[in-house]
Amino acid sequence: MFNNGSINYFLGVIMADFYTNPKLLQNGPNYLPAHCDKMCVLLDYTLGDSWATVNASILDQVAMVSGDFSVAMVGNDCVVTTGLKTSSGAIAAEVSAAVALLDTVLQDVLYVAPETGLVDIVLGTPVNYPSLEITWHNVTA
Repeated sequence: MFNNGSINYFLGVIMADFYTNPKLLQNGPNYLPAHCDKMCVLLDYTLGDSWATVNASILDQVAMVSGDFSVAMVGNDCVVTTGLKTSSGAIAAEVSAAVALLDTVLQDVLYVAPETGLVDIVLGTPVNYPSLEITWHNVTA
C-alpha cells in the first residue's frame, strides 16, 4: 500500500480514508455489510490504535445492520454506501475528527474516514452521520 495525498491505493482499491482493515480488502465489498454493526464518531484516530483506544475515543455511535448498506456496480467499480443515520444523543462532548465503522463481535476497526468537517459534538444532542462511499476500482485490461 502506498499513499498519494489523501488517497490510498491497495490491490486496486482507492479510498479517501484514514484506515481500511486488511480483512475488508481481502474479503471484498460484501464483508462490510456482513460484519459492521456500529458506526461512530471518534475524537481522534491514529493508525494502529488498539480496540480499547478506539472505544475510549467514541463521542457518539449508532447501530448498523446489513440493510444500512448498499453494494452496487458502477461501471467496472464496486461501490459500498452507508445510509444516512442519526443517533439518539451524543455520549460525550468534543470536536470530532473521524467516522469509524466497527465490528464489535470480532472487535475490529473496519474502516475510518476523515469527517467531512470538524464538528462540535454536544452531549445529549443527536448526531447526523454522513453517507460514506467506499469504492473498489476494478482493474480492466
